[in-house]
Amino acid sequence: MAIHNEAVLEAEICADLGARGWLYTPPQGSTLSPEVFAGEIDPHDKLIYVNNVIKGKLLDCELLVQQAIHSTKEQFADSPDLDRMLQDAVMDALSSFTEMSKQALQSAQTLKELKDVLLGPAGLYEALRERGSEV
Repeated sequence: MAIHNEAVLEAEICADLGARGWLYTPPQGSTLSPEVFAGEIDPHDKLIYVNNVIKGKLLDCELLVQQAIHSTKEQFADSPDLDRMLQDAVMDALSSFTEMSKQALQSAQTLKELKDVLLGPAGLYEALRERGSEV
């Protein structure tokens, strides 16, 4: 399976979970400028990456929570800790998603469990049927 197909699968899972209220869904019309990421990357994938993956990792940082509580948005934006933690979040995401994808591609059992989650709590079958009825 190509990396692009994995990204599409991830986007579909996140879209479904977001539709069920399990993930943050950006406001309608929310977009990143095309210059943020180069190449042929789906705009939806960009939003999932920023709003779910990176933002989620940053929300877990107690230092950033404390800084946000005790500073203005402008002061927070200038924090060297935010810059450092953002870079750490990007590196963690690369490591995590690369490792998870590698494990899934190397193990029939992992792919089976992924399929079970997709057909169970992620509601892939139902989401595909719903999407098909909209056409």
